Amino acid sequence: MRHKAKRVDNLMYKGCEPHWQCIHCGKAVPFHCYSKNEFEQQCCGCHKINCDNCDKRSDKDIIKALEICTDEENLFNCDKCVFVKYKLGHDGCYAEMLPSALDLINRQQAEIERLKKTVDIHKGIAEDWKYEARRLKEMVGDDK
Repeated sequence: MRHKAKRVDNLMYKGCEPHWQCIHCGKAVPFHCYSKNEFEQQCCGCHKINCDNCDKRSDKDIIKALEICTDEENLFNCDKCVFVKYKLGHDGCYAEMLPSALDLINRQQAEIERLKKTVDIHKGIAEDWKYEARRLKEMVGDDK
């Protein structure tokens, strides 16, 4: 589901810049960051990179964007970045890229933990088979 924006005045204090606020998830962004249309093109309440309702951003795209933004020789080489569509300048791209990067890190950590558990399970199974093999060898050796 994508954001559905409404205008909110005085969100943080009286005289505060107007914001777009999503009626579904409550996320609010200042007018200067997005047009209403740009804000409504973003995914609402989803923390997945490859959401079926969002633009597809692969892990490789996120890594490439991070490499571009941290390469001192090619800094601001934004035309190669998947986040350039936001056209918000360097700080605006960060606002979009950092949650995606954090999500990538969290998903990778979860996958590492899952794989560690799988390895532990397989180690246990391997030990069981080794024990069974020794037991069978002893049984066959005892019969001779």
